[in-house]
This record gives sequence, structure tokens and C-alpha cells, in this order.
Amino acid sequence: MLYFTPWAMRIALLLLPVNGFQIVSANVFVVTGRPKIAIILSMLRQCIVLIPCMLLFGMLWGLSGVITSAPVADGFSFVLTGGMIYFEMRKLRVPRSS
Repeated sequence: MLYFTPWAMRIALLLLPVNGFQIVSANVFVVTGRPKIAIILSMLRQCIVLIPCMLLFGMLWGLSGVITSAPVADGFSFVLTGGMIYFEMRKLRVPRSS
């Protein structure tokens, strides 16, 4: 346990800092009047991506796969949320007058 736990914590929490971006981005869609997208983004990491990753990676790589499923889910959710927020911000831009 003394050797496994530090490794597991480093891997499982590797992309944890990007979760804040996803939470704030989901709230952007609430404010802009798109609650369905906000709900999907809120559930993306915990339900839609993490659970299948844990099941699949657990079958393929055992306990190491279950540990690595958290940063994979964080990274996938971050990229998808980042893309959606990018396009949303482009829609919200006001054209500059000359």
C-alpha cells in the first residue's frame, strides 16, 4: 500500500485542475439559456465518460486501468467542453463597428 497509493493518487488526480473549467463552462450554458447542453456537460465526466472508461479499462488493464480512467475522463470532458465553449463564445461576440 505504501508504494501503490502515491502512484495511484498522482495518476487519478492528474487532470483534476481542469474540472473547474468544466463546471464554470456548464454554467455559461445555463446563463445563455441552453439548459440541456448544461446538463449534458455537467454529467459528461461523472456519468457519460467515467463509468464506461472504468468498466472498459478495468477489463483491459485491471486496477491500473480503473485508476487511469479518471484522468482520461477528465481530459475527454475538458476537450469536449472546451470545443463547445469556444463555439458558444464565437456566437456571443458582438461585431465591432467601424
